[in-house]
Amino acid sequence: MTKVESTHRAVNGSGGGRNSLFHAIHYDEIEDAPTKLWTVQDMFGAGEVSVLFGEPTAGKSALATYICHQIAAGLELFGHRVMQGVAVHIALERRSATERRVAALRKHYGIDQLPLVILAADEAADLSKAEVVEDLIGALGLCRDHYDQPVRFCVIDTLADTLKGGENALEEMRPAVAGAARIAEHVGCHIALLHHPSKGDPNSPRGHTSLRGRVDTVAKISKDGDLRTLTLVEANDGPEGDKSHFELKTVELGENTTAPVVVEIDRDQAARLRVSSEPKLRAGTVQASVYECIKTAVDLYRESPSEPVPKSPHLPSETETKGFCLDGLVRSTYETQFSTARDSNRDKFRTDYNRALRTLNTKRIIGMWNNWIWVVK
Repeated sequence: MTKVESTHRAVNGSGGGRNSLFHAIHYDEIEDAPTKLWTVQDMFGAGEVSVLFGEPTAGKSALATYICHQIAAGLELFGHRVMQGVAVHIALERRSATERRVAALRKHYGIDQLPLVILAADEAADLSKAEVVEDLIGALGLCRDHYDQPVRFCVIDTLADTLKGGENALEEMRPAVAGAARIAEHVGCHIALLHHPSKGDPNSPRGHTSLRGRVDTVAKISKDGDLRTLTLVEANDGPEGDKSHFELKTVELGENTTAPVVVEIDRDQAARLRVSSEPKLRAGTVQASVYECIKTAVDLYRESPSEPVPKSPHLPSETETKGFCLDGLVRSTYETQFSTARDSNRDKFRTDYNRALRTLNTKRIIGMWNNWIWVVK
């Protein structure tokens, strides 16, 4: 027995005794050009996991259902080729809304028969539990057998409904995402986890940072008026920063019953749909005054940056903002413009300023991290 054969037998458990958890793939066993399989070319890889996050009104569930529709029909998604097959939408919340969206897609696009399935759970689907993962693998196997086609894409709507506890703890997030990864690898499909943005950073998914570290693709769904945009924030082997645009059309399903469907649009159409994102703040309020001072500070910083904007995952890129500035510059600008109010009651002045900043941040009008402030685009 050669040394390689001996090692292979020992590691892979073929030499007697219990099987090892590890399986050896030796240097000379690796193909010269291993092929990566894409469920959606350059967007979602087969056997991989993504997180699609966005605000509740951004249209992420509608988009997820539309992605299922395109893959089930074998139609391109935003100009990207797809691997046709069974698509599954696991509706862990608002199942009836998912059914209406599928019905609206059928009516709008006119395709009567598709290998598209909605899976509903009677109780919480805790992906950290092995039995739940096995149940889901079995359910996807039944979908495969029903249509005699492989399952290519699976949406889990939402990630929060698969967590047994809080999403900010490593011990909660990591096993749930690991469970999703196990399903993706076993079935060979792509698993898309729908999620919400971070409260402190709208350009990141909510919860523990292990989520971003474990998934293969991070995509953000955003809204600007009637324009919706899917942005690949991070993508293994894909074009990071790539943007795809769409709008939502309302489809009448019956009396007093409607549902939205995704309609893809090109860049020219997107430019026409994009509306001014200037927030509507009541004139004379502290929020309006602070916001105007932030815009002034952004212009001042742009003309003469006192220090460079740091590279950090907590900060958006320059193209995703209307500009950065430092908190100290905003504060000094505000104090200069409203010095009379400052001098009359310094404590109230400071409290009102800080409260206005927090409110603007909560409304996603601005973003804040450390001593940096930016205007949301």
